[in-house]
Amino acid sequence: MGILRKKNDEQKTSIGQEVSYAFSQFRLASPILFALIDQARQEIIIQLSNAGEVGMNVTDLASDSGLSRPAISHHLKVLKDAGIVSTRKAGTQVFYRLDLKEKAIRLQGLVKALQIIIDQAAKFTEKTGESSETK
Repeated sequence: MGILRKKNDEQKTSIGQEVSYAFSQFRLASPILFALIDQARQEIIIQLSNAGEVGMNVTDLASDSGLSRPAISHHLKVLKDAGIVSTRKAGTQVFYRLDLKEKAIRLQGLVKALQIIIDQAAKFTEKTGESSETK
């Protein structure tokens, strides 16, 4: 009986660690997901992706999008706070460009965490004999 209990405790620890990992990945990705959910910010990201390393200033982004400069500035602040864009000053102008490498790694971590959750749910479903079709 002791061996079975130890194995069960080890499984619980493993599951607890996986759940903890998943929560940490959600926390790391939350600012990115918040920034990406807005359609206007999605359009800004597309515009900036076409601008390359040179980037674009608020005036150029506003003229291409139809949004006001204050609205563009607000969306750029959200993107910058999430670490999705970086800035470069040229004289009095500020140019924004995408900075996604680190963020892509965080999103990959979230995808990995989601896969862990899906796998755990599948194991539980197999164990209990339930299927998604019976619900």
